[in-house]
Amino acid sequence: MFRVCGVGEASPSAMRIECRLGGADLNPYLAYSALIAAGLAGIDQELELPPACEGNAYDNKSLMETARNLRDAVEALNGSEMLRKALGTKVVDHYVYMGRWEQSEFDKRVTDWELERGFDRA
Repeated sequence: MFRVCGVGEASPSAMRIECRLGGADLNPYLAYSALIAAGLAGIDQELELPPACEGNAYDNKSLMETARNLRDAVEALNGSEMLRKALGTKVVDHYVYMGRWEQSEFDKRVTDWELERGFDRA
């Protein structure tokens, strides 16, 4: 989720944009590089910005959603020509490989929820 902070009584020099999509384990340099690349691609392609969100963005069902799980995020990354151009195919392929490996390892595990649910149904 992006938001503009410091709007209202704050001075223009105090205004900033926040991006709250990444987890604590992200590489901030890579994440900001991707954000800058996306912004520049939008400018180059003269893409229109969506209307500003007013109110509680968490309750607004009309907003575009990002991937909700690692599997979907990895496939979105794999299919992004813009990020391949901006970051390089080797970088994208590396993160796609790592994401698929991590998902594969997760898929081999039985979670506490699955164990509990299994006992409830037995």
